[in-house]
Amino acid sequence: MASYQVITFDGVSLPLYNPEQDAGADAESGLIDTVGRTFDYVGSRQRLPRRQAVHVRGVFYGFMTFWETESGDRIVTETGDELIFGNGTQMLRAQLDALTAKIGAQGQLVRKRWDDQSVTQWITARLLRARPRSRVEDHTVATEVDALFESSMAAWRSSTATSTNGTLVSGGSVGMLVESGGNAQVDDAVITVTASGAITSLRFQAAAEDVDFSWSGSLASGQSLVIDCGARTVQIGSTDAYNLALNAAHTALGWLVLPAGLISLVVTSDGPGSVQIDHYDQWV
Repeated sequence: MASYQVITFDGVSLPLYNPEQDAGADAESGLIDTVGRTFDYVGSRQRLPRRQAVHVRGVFYGFMTFWETESGDRIVTETGDELIFGNGTQMLRAQLDALTAKIGAQGQLVRKRWDDQSVTQWITARLLRARPRSRVEDHTVATEVDALFESSMAAWRSSTATSTNGTLVSGGSVGMLVESGGNAQVDDAVITVTASGAITSLRFQAAAEDVDFSWSGSLASGQSLVIDCGARTVQIGSTDAYNLALNAAHTALGWLVLPAGLISLVVTSDGPGSVQIDHYDQWV
């Protein structure tokens, strides 16, 4: 049995009965042929997939629904007849229409863990196909649906982001211990520095991860510098502030990379303020 079940796309429920899924991604080869030999240009680094396909199959059932109170009691007429909200055929059609309306759309694809169904994860995906299949004897009762999604995210994100905070002092450094859960490296952390006095230079170092980069500029008291390591943007408010330099010791592929586990990060500043690292734990 799979560890997860894909349950919704862009807020629309996917078939929950008889679910089957084929999810995952293949890493691309790092081998290159040259005259007389083949070599691996990726070397000892891990190379994650750049895309994945998620194939979901399951059954929608039509079911009669009733008007109910907030406590779950069915509402009845004076003669005791239950008030029907929708019949099975209508509910089956509504489920199919809601999903097929999303064909070609991009949205959040959500899965839950079978062993703990309160735990959900997500990726941003596009619905390529939602193909219903039904037998004549079941056409008003049940429909099997074959859905195909694609995503440029190789890793599934936790439902909520994790924040790690530190206090910056003028002319000093602050050590931060960032915990990255899951089993995949995080490359899209977001760094937010909020100044409580003038800041003109910052340095971010995580020696074990080969991370060492600096920022220089003018960050006034009350302003926030946002470094989005996934989108590769650096902004103060809505203004670009790309004064970021990779130092000689920086050999990481990316800016702030967070492998699974505990990461020791040192932030040096020439002015006072606060620093916050936001990331989603990730799984492949």
